[in-house]
Amino acid sequence: MKTHYFSFMLCAFLLMQSTTSFSQNTPVWESELSGSIMWQKVTSLGNVIASTGTSLIGVDPASGKINWTLDKVQYTVEDRFENINGTPFFSVTDNKGVLFIIEPFEGKILFSSADAGLEKISDKYFLYKSNGILIIGNEVGQKEPVMIMVDMTTGKKSWKKDGEFSRISSCFDLGNDEFVISTLFYVYKIAVKSGDVKWKKCIDEKFAKYGALLSMMDKNAANSELGKKQVTAALVITDFAKDLVFMAAQKESKKEVTGSDGKKTTTIEYSTIYNAFKISNGDYAWASTIEVNGKLGLLIPVQNGLIVTHGTMNMNNSAVNLINYTSGQRMWGKKGNGINVKGSPEGNAEINGKMMISSGNDRASFVYLLNTAAGTMDFEKPAKISGEIQYIETSGNNLLIATEEEINLYNTTTGEFGFDKSLKGSSKNITSNDGTIYVVNNKDELLYQLKSGATAATLLSKNPLKFQGKENVTHLEVREKGILISSEQNIALVDFSGNTLFNKYYAAPDQPGWKKALLIANAAYGAYATAAYSYSSAAFGAVSNSIEVKDPNSKAAKDITGAISNAYGDAAKSGMSFTKNCIAAATKRFKASSESTNSLFMMIEIGKKQYGLAQISKETGEKIATIDMAKDKTPSYDLDIVENTVYYKKGDTKLQAFKFQ
Repeated sequence: MKTHYFSFMLCAFLLMQSTTSFSQNTPVWESELSGSIMWQKVTSLGNVIASTGTSLIGVDPASGKINWTLDKVQYTVEDRFENINGTPFFSVTDNKGVLFIIEPFEGKILFSSADAGLEKISDKYFLYKSNGILIIGNEVGQKEPVMIMVDMTTGKKSWKKDGEFSRISSCFDLGNDEFVISTLFYVYKIAVKSGDVKWKKCIDEKFAKYGALLSMMDKNAANSELGKKQVTAALVITDFAKDLVFMAAQKESKKEVTGSDGKKTTTIEYSTIYNAFKISNGDYAWASTIEVNGKLGLLIPVQNGLIVTHGTMNMNNSAVNLINYTSGQRMWGKKGNGINVKGSPEGNAEINGKMMISSGNDRASFVYLLNTAAGTMDFEKPAKISGEIQYIETSGNNLLIATEEEINLYNTTTGEFGFDKSLKGSSKNITSNDGTIYVVNNKDELLYQLKSGATAATLLSKNPLKFQGKENVTHLEVREKGILISSEQNIALVDFSGNTLFNKYYAAPDQPGWKKALLIANAAYGAYATAAYSYSSAAFGAVSNSIEVKDPNSKAAKDITGAISNAYGDAAKSGMSFTKNCIAAATKRFKASSESTNSLFMMIEIGKKQYGLAQISKETGEKIATIDMAKDKTPSYDLDIVENTVYYKKGDTKLQAFKFQ
């Protein structure tokens, strides 16, 4: 069955249908598959997967060679293909509802719901260090979920547990054939290979005497009102306290109040509990459980303790505190009640040896610089900026901060924003090279530059860009001749002296479906580069937003291979041959996504109700080719946006690959 998706895949196929002169319209390879191709997909690491009615096939993206064939995986549903976030694996579901989790390099089936006897999967956790996949689901005909462990190397079920594990709130792989999980009421340490429970502790010691009742509630959690609610909880393990695991969980209670008029109103109140357990034996590490009013916020491990924050219902004020790792004592503020901040904490970033905490309400964000050693804020009054902080770029010791609305320079010496007026825009309006940051202001449509260490931005462009179609900037890129600035249908180049070398507008089709396809196509490249392996210092945040941090001097920015190795596990420890392939592929793709291509693509109307894809040169702003879409409205294809390769089904059984620049 053909299914037409308006995604970044849509516009790719058109590159090879051009009726104009186009140097890359010859396939680099063609492969004859063993059956009629139902669909083909590209995984997050660039593997090419094709489905026929009788098998699932892995195709080498460089040569078209068949790497593996799985005859067991038949009649898979195209819209049930999924690249599993945070892993190199993908999953597919066949027309009978059977879920398969597959390793893409060797074609190993890591999990089959049919083989495991499951008809419904509610959760899954990948334990890379211990070669396991933890699955929570329902067996055929059963209402109560079970927890099973699958060996990641063989795909075989190692063990199964029912009872108290129907609702898992968090999971952490310890890496020595052990993992820690939390349920609604308990924390467990369990052996990965055998499933033996090493220890079990109630998350709040004072309720441990009600163990039988709590275990029963855990068992029935999946089908109870309590279990159906969203669980906000987290486990934190840090090298700063190597034998401890920290548990944080948000509690919710209803309070009924009768007013003077006799009417009853119900309000919801929140509190957060914290506890610590010794990983070795499960003993409570603190004298008592900590409970603090307010929602669970940030969890930030630092050398001298665990930084925690608590949000409030009205977002008028909150607190930031430090919990001592070994004693559980709250260390900051008067009587250990923490440091007050405006709004509710939303994100954090460690930059230039400072911890930045952002908090916010429905009107603005507030920036605090926290001295984690002293437990004080560098400045009593926070800096204020409109919108929610999403992006930070270092400029010497100062920070260029972007929300979804404004851009301003935070001076770490004064604790204030330095621009006379914030620039209008978001992180899409920013790029940098060799210490100079370039920003387009949406309000005046001018390009500004900020030299490293400067406290003010200077005007670079001599004339406003005047993008047509009421479009705002969506991408900036430093090129050899200047700064390329583009939006959905506009492209301009401003040289380093501020002269506009070109400013072109290509009218979009009036059909929203085709236009949407292109928008996702252009966004996919940036999303891969910034989201898949971006460096964010907000490493732990139960309910926080990760603030993207661009710091050329950071170790993570310089050691991409190390960062990806950490993301996909240690190949030497895991012993899985495909892990090395994952790391190599991820490193290669990250570098490819960081390199600039010489063209971009815009959907245009080339005739009455006739649409096409124009390839636009970044050097001149001119069309290189116009691809007519009229002849094929529902082709079967997929695009690897990183490698700039189109995979197209030619006829029933042939798969072709097209490369473009």
